[in-house]
Formats: sequence, structure tokens, C-alpha cells
Amino acid sequence: MTRKYHKLILVFVLVSAVLLVFSSGIYAKTLKVSARAHYVDAFNQVFKKYTNEWAKKNGVDVDLELVAYGELGIKASAIATAKAGPDISAFSGLDSILYQDLLTPVNDVAKKIEQTGEGIYSFISPVSLVGDTWIAIPIHFDPVFNLVRVDVLKKLGLEVPDTWADVLRIAPKLKEAGYPVAYPLGHALGDGHSFANSLLWSFGGRVVDENMNIVIDSDETRMALVFARDLYQYMPSQVTGWHDGSNNVAYLADTVGITVNSPSIYDAATKQAPDMAEGMDLLLMPRGPAGRHNPTEVITLGIWKWSKNKKLAKSYIEYMFDVNRYKELMLAGGGSIAPVTKIYERIGLFEDPKLRNIATIGKYSHLLSWPAKPHAEYARVANTFVIIDMFANVVTNRATLDEAISWAVDELKDIYGK
Repeated sequence: MTRKYHKLILVFVLVSAVLLVFSSGIYAKTLKVSARAHYVDAFNQVFKKYTNEWAKKNGVDVDLELVAYGELGIKASAIATAKAGPDISAFSGLDSILYQDLLTPVNDVAKKIEQTGEGIYSFISPVSLVGDTWIAIPIHFDPVFNLVRVDVLKKLGLEVPDTWADVLRIAPKLKEAGYPVAYPLGHALGDGHSFANSLLWSFGGRVVDENMNIVIDSDETRMALVFARDLYQYMPSQVTGWHDGSNNVAYLADTVGITVNSPSIYDAATKQAPDMAEGMDLLLMPRGPAGRHNPTEVITLGIWKWSKNKKLAKSYIEYMFDVNRYKELMLAGGGSIAPVTKIYERIGLFEDPKLRNIATIGKYSHLLSWPAKPHAEYARVANTFVIIDMFANVVTNRATLDEAISWAVDELKDIYGK
């Protein structure tokens, strides 16, 4: 063979190898990921660490964009409209259902995660599972608690509340002492819904039933609204304008006795105000006449159908769910996020006794569309704050009970097309 012939063979082999790599779908120059920017930065740092580690192992670049929780819906909407952007997006609440027709099925990824994680919690899977198809992967849920300054209650000779009636009973003395009850009733996507929906459900009220019929106009809803109005007189008036970070600031400023939040306030207090952290406790949401109910938000990761890097995207998500890597991510969240897989019930996760209720909160938790399965219409209900505004209109006397409910019914009819 001539030297020229040898060169041609070498070129042919090299070109074939490159084509094989590209056709396998494993290689891409850049994987674009739009993930949640968590307010506990330690989580972001660990997420970045494992992103870089995965990228190095796979020989690709990752363009990682971290998006604030309150902007995830806006970001997803823009991407869906343009049908262009990242390969992977994070979705809050029920938004993965909203975009189900634009997302790549990920049954294979979900199966592996269920096997290594000993199952995904049943109350979480509906936000990602449509029929028999996983359209996204839940990465964590946000546990919410009644954050109570037990040290303040003790000084005032008050008992720790277990029911909503207990909260109302001690509210006057807490306000007088300068540590009022303060539940957000502004456009707070997380904390506002956590308070309004928990209260509504615990009095037996529902927004829609299992068949998505509008059932908000009920005696149970009226009882919940009356209770909220009675409680509001002991709360700071500005709670109707609070966003998700407002009660964090007020609590850490030592001006709130009880609020609803994830453990992020506690995590911050351990660093900024250790005495406050020692004196607080993270309790399950109060029990009402119809029981105890914890609304929860789930963050999911979905792969857009137009992505040319689907195999890479699946590999990236699977990498994060290694038992030890995933545990480190959860611990980095400081209790403000909880795992979607059951394995940590067996092997353990949090040792801090103040985070003890994370182990049992699942049995009281519901997605916001409850008792209906997640559906696109309820994603719009949540994103337009219909239920929060109904409560806010009543407590501020902008509307009577019947006027507020009638307004909510009209809004829901527009959304559901009824």
C-alpha cells in the first residue's frame, strides 16, 4: 500500500468514529440546563459541583442557568412559546403538567430512580406522571411547617398550638407582646398558598373536587374565611402585600411569633441568630375541623422535545440521583427541601430533632390541585393567586363572604371554561 492510501484509510476511520459518536446522541458540545436557584445557596453550590463533575466525566460543557423560584413559571412560558432554549428546564408547582405535550417521556429515568431510591412518594408522582408516562422527574418537594417561637410562648405562659383554634386563642397575647402571628396573604407563590390552602382544606373546603368540578362555594369555605378574618385582626396588616421572602425577613428580625415557611428560616437562624433557632420549633400545620393538611410544592426537571441532547440530558438527571449525591443535595438545603424518594426513611437523613417532622410530613401533604389530580387549569389557578386573593379580599373587608366567593367562582369558571 502507498503512503497516500494509508492516509485515506486513517481519514476514513477518524470520520467514521466522529459520525458514530454524533449519531449515538451521547456527544454534544453543550448541554443547556435551566434549574432552580435555591434561596439556600449551599444547595446551589452542591448542585454546581455535581454538574461540573458530571460534565468532566462526560467530556461536555454544561451551560447552567439558575432561575429564582418565583420566575420559574415565567421562564418556562417563554421557552414553551419560543420552542427554543435549554435542553432541561426546572418547573415549579403544576407547571410540568401545563407543558406535558412539549416534554420528552422519561420513563426509563424514573424507573432507575425508583429502583435506587426505593420508590417515589405517591403524593408527588402525579405532578410528573400522566397516565403511564413520566413527563418530568420530581427532584424535591418543599416541606412547609408552622414555625413557632416556643421560647416566647413559654415566657408568656402560653401552650404550643396544635389546632387553628389554638392559634387564634393565643394570637391576642402574641400581638400584645410584639410577636404577632403573621401568615402571608400577598402574591407569595409558596407561603401564600401554603397558608390559604392549608386553612381552607382543614375546614373542609375545596377548590375543585376529584372530577374537577368547581366546589369552592360551600359552608366550609365560609367557615375558613370567617376564621381568617378573625385571625387577621391580630396579624400585621402588611401581610396582604407580602411575597415569599417577606415573612423570612420579619421572623429573623425578631418581630414574628408564628408563621408558615419551609425550614429555610430555621437554617438561616442557626447561622444568624443561634438563640432564636434554639427557641423555635418546626411544627406540622395546625389541625382544623376537617383534619391536618400540608400543601406542598414540587420542583421537577423536564427535557424539552426539541432538545437534540436527550440522552445526555437523561444521563445528567440520573447522575444527580445517586443515593449519596442526592443525600448531599438534600442536606445542603438545610431542611428547606425534602427528598422525593423513600430510601432515606431507612438510611436516615436529618439528625437535628427540630427537623424530625420531615419524616412524617408526607402523610399530611397534598399538591395544590388536591383532591383532583394535577391538571393544567389548576396551574393557572395557582399562578393567578385566585384563592389567596379570595382570602385577602375578605380579611381586608374589600368584599363580603358571598362577594369574595362569587368572585372566585367567576375566576375559576373562566379558567376551567365552565
